[in-house]
Amino acid sequence: MAMFDDRIEIFSPGKFPNVISVDNIKDTRFARNPKICEVLNDFEIVRRLNEGVGRIYREMDEAGLPAPEFKETDGGVTLILRNGMKGELESGKEKLQEKLQERLQERLQEKLQENPRLNKTQAQIIDLIRENNSITYGEMVARLSKSQEAIRKNIATLKEMNVLRRVGPDKGGYWEILDNANNK
Repeated sequence: MAMFDDRIEIFSPGKFPNVISVDNIKDTRFARNPKICEVLNDFEIVRRLNEGVGRIYREMDEAGLPAPEFKETDGGVTLILRNGMKGELESGKEKLQEKLQERLQERLQEKLQENPRLNKTQAQIIDLIRENNSITYGEMVARLSKSQEAIRKNIATLKEMNVLRRVGPDKGGYWEILDNANNK
């Protein structure tokens, strides 16, 4: 069994019995081992014989969730139960990205007003370092959508201006924003 944000996948090794297929599993009943089914029923571990697949479909429908999906491969059968949250998760992720972008833009404007000698990219770099002083060049490249060379040049300029310095090694070190950052 594997759990994901938007679904649960249950894998069972082996193929469906000959009379069962992905297309007819909802309506066709077959007990691979009738003796086990009988014992489970006698001990009231199951409510009714042959109710499992139909019950899954019914309960997913009653909960307002997508119908179960069955996939058969050479290695076995996978049952996928979706929780209906994929769209909500993506929507939430988009909203979060919008809020972060908005906040970054506001802080950038503040930094540019505080320090008119910094260009936009330099102010963004300072902002990112204030958020996380262990940020890597790669993370800055990704967050600012700039080339690694552009980030390196702007950091070199910030160091020359005595606005920024690196403490410790590339791995395990951190950035320090100097007091001069607000006076430049």
